[in-house]
Amino acid sequence: MIISQRLKDLRSDADLNQQDVADAVNVTQSSISNYELGVNLPDLDVVIKLAKFFNVSSDYLLGITDVKTSWSDMKDHIILPSGKVPITKFLRDVKSLDTNDRESLIQVLNLALNQVKYAKKKTNK
Repeated sequence: MIISQRLKDLRSDADLNQQDVADAVNVTQSSISNYELGVNLPDLDVVIKLAKFFNVSSDYLLGITDVKTSWSDMKDHIILPSGKVPITKFLRDVKSLDTNDRESLIQVLNLALNQVKYAKKKTNK
């Protein structure tokens, strides 16, 4: 079960013991141990508390995605190696453009995206 390994990894990465996590999500230490061993699965409310505590998405905990960051953390930013780009402001600026300018912007962005994909494909050969 993926949740057992992810929970154990998150706890270990945070340098916490099982009791620390148990106290944070209001369950017993033996419950955390059983979750990590795959003996029991946490209830939905515990999954939500664990996700909030470790600042990951419940989808990550459940193995639905490998992306740790929750949508609420990502929704206002595009994460780039150089840092966060505020997407909300960008979208507001785009919305203020007239239709022709928006279409031009979309064409430029698609062109740039295709160039990045082409360059990546070329370097992977």
